Formats: sequence, C-alpha cells, structure tokens
Amino acid sequence: MTQLPDSSDELPASAYWYVPSFFHGQRAFVLHALGDDKHAARVAREAIAAMPAAWREAEWAGRRARLALLDM
Repeated sequence: MTQLPDSSDELPASAYWYVPSFFHGQRAFVLHALGDDKHAARVAREAIAAMPAAWREAEWAGRRARLALLDM
C-alpha cells in the first residue's frame, strides 16, 4: 500500500496509530495524567466513538475504555 485508504474502516486493526481517533485518545491519557479526569473521560469517549467499530474491542482500546469511565 503506497498511501492510506480514504476510510479507516479499510485499515487493518494493527494500523490503528494512523487514524485521528487514536491520537485524540492519546489526549485523554495526557488529561488524566494532569488530573483532569472529567475531561479525560469525555475525550476518551469521543475517541472510542470515532474509531472503527471493530477496533473498540481491541486490547489497546481497553485502556481508553477505562478512561471513559472515570467520571461515572
């Protein structure tokens, strides 16, 4: 593949780091480290909702899912 496909749904699960939702989820970890759990949880939920459905159950997505529950 010489370029990324138009849709992240066409990427294999191992290519998760190429999509904006992955980087948005990284922001949630930074917010959590800074002590802003409410904002971290919201950002994590947004990131999970934006990623392809098949990736939401991936092992690496589990950390984001735990962050998404911080304010509940």
